Amino acid sequence: MRGLSLLLLQLITVHATLITRHSHRNHQSAYDESPAGQESLYDVITVTSSHEGYDVTNIQSVNELRGAKELTCEVCDKIALVISDLLEAKVSVEVIEKIAVKVCVYKKYYSAKVCEMGVAEWKKDFMFIAERTAFLPKDMCGYAFPDECPAPIFPPVNWTVQLPDVPKPPFKPMQQPPSGAPTLKVLHLSDIHVDPYYLEGSKADCDMPLCCRAVNGKPSGPSDAAWSVGSLSNCDTPPSTLEALLSKLSREKFDLVLFTGDIPPHDVYNQTVSSQVDVIGYINRLLIRTFPHTPVLQAVGNHEAHPVDQFIPPYTGPDGQADPMSWLYRRLAKFWTHWLPQNTTETILKGGYWSWEVFPSQLKVISVNSGYGSTMDWFVRYNNTDAAGQLQWLVHQLQDCETRGVKAWILAHHPRLNLQDWERQYHRILARYASSISSLFYGHTHRDHFTVYMDPELGPVLSGHIAPSVTPYSAKTGVNMGYHVLTLDGVRNTSTFGLLDFSAYILNLTKAHESGRMEWELEYRASESYGVDNLFPASAADLLDRFRHNATLAGLYNYFQFKSTNPLAPCAGQCLEGLVNDATIDLSL
Repeated sequence: MRGLSLLLLQLITVHATLITRHSHRNHQSAYDESPAGQESLYDVITVTSSHEGYDVTNIQSVNELRGAKELTCEVCDKIALVISDLLEAKVSVEVIEKIAVKVCVYKKYYSAKVCEMGVAEWKKDFMFIAERTAFLPKDMCGYAFPDECPAPIFPPVNWTVQLPDVPKPPFKPMQQPPSGAPTLKVLHLSDIHVDPYYLEGSKADCDMPLCCRAVNGKPSGPSDAAWSVGSLSNCDTPPSTLEALLSKLSREKFDLVLFTGDIPPHDVYNQTVSSQVDVIGYINRLLIRTFPHTPVLQAVGNHEAHPVDQFIPPYTGPDGQADPMSWLYRRLAKFWTHWLPQNTTETILKGGYWSWEVFPSQLKVISVNSGYGSTMDWFVRYNNTDAAGQLQWLVHQLQDCETRGVKAWILAHHPRLNLQDWERQYHRILARYASSISSLFYGHTHRDHFTVYMDPELGPVLSGHIAPSVTPYSAKTGVNMGYHVLTLDGVRNTSTFGLLDFSAYILNLTKAHESGRMEWELEYRASESYGVDNLFPASAADLLDRFRHNATLAGLYNYFQFKSTNPLAPCAGQCLEGLVNDATIDLSL
């Protein structure tokens, strides 16, 4: 029963998260009196129970929900208690399931179909975790409302990554290469999120987390119809637009291609292993066709897992398999080794990570599966360790670079990790080997931005580059589609392999829809728009400092973050504070 109550709370709060992030509603008190004709959460629970033959009006926790209209942290905590009390009052499991669905669709944010599919999607894995860990109902509120509720409580850390007993070399900031030095031209794609079921003319503003599909019905008018090229709404990438983009890119010359993950669409409530395998295969076959001889270096995204975010460590999970993620990793290994050497297969199969010395004795590229460092992976509650031995492996890779004087790039999906224990160990590694790491490349946020890693004694020691998403999916308003072309210090004896400049390209969806032409345009060049010679750590930190004293420049950066979709405006006060905090990562232990 305990596991079931947690599952039902999970259903409510996970969908509450989607509601909070993707709605236009005005924020108000959680306990305002309900307008005439509008049910409160108390009404939802008592009426549903009454229809099934149960009178729950005498249960104190239920009565405490009178007038509650918003699924806030406070209300979430109360719902957690309500579920426990309903079970204790012998209310049937089936009735509680109906209540959970009713709350999920409260005020008609989402249909019952979405909520019911969500239960089927997550039930098996969540029940496994709930039955075996000290998973408190309030923990789910921390998932649903991370900005308001206390963070979920995780088992105490009982592991640490072992660093070699080798003196750390003095840190030497990267220097601008001499004029005329060779450079690398690198394409950086991220967060493709292609939707095989995208349908032009379908409803673009719907009551489901993902729109622009036949299942969403017909639009109310032209303004609500999905555009052929992609839509500024909760819609993912049309296959035709993606294929046109890759066709365009195939005619350009790149030294390398980076893809930092996320292939499947955002219908996370209605996915299967089979659907994940199909779309991952579709994208990789396109990439092979587009770049048959140019190395495409990939990192796994959180959406590649099924259910979403759930990277199950070896010998863990409901089925007790030695390799519970083999359905995914075997396929990644099959496709990735079109470009990677065969000796990368072992670690890809083990945990979705790999390394390859792309330029022998000069540059090693290391791909990290950051999904193991996310609190959205429920299995970290059950196995809060160095999953698949990845971080210890990362130490060995970087120590090898340091010993031989080889530079390293790190690819990963998440620019920030919210599993504290894993993040702490990851940051220990970055701080220790900052002298060997030239650049870090990420995706996940769907925004165009950067991060600076600050050492408490040395100042800025690393910088991270986050590519914008190809998909336009981003809350209700959507964003233009984008990608980056990077210029990096090239192959030479003393190369830093650091990021010198980049050009951002976008597909302005409004313009493309109105003109009927799909034209990707140069949005900006970092060197010109920000007045920088490079994006090395010291330069990136200096740029952040300039933002603090120039609201116009900060506003331009903020405008580019969202791919020129929102109005251009100065960024000061809370806007500036959020911008700087988002870009600064503290490596202090």
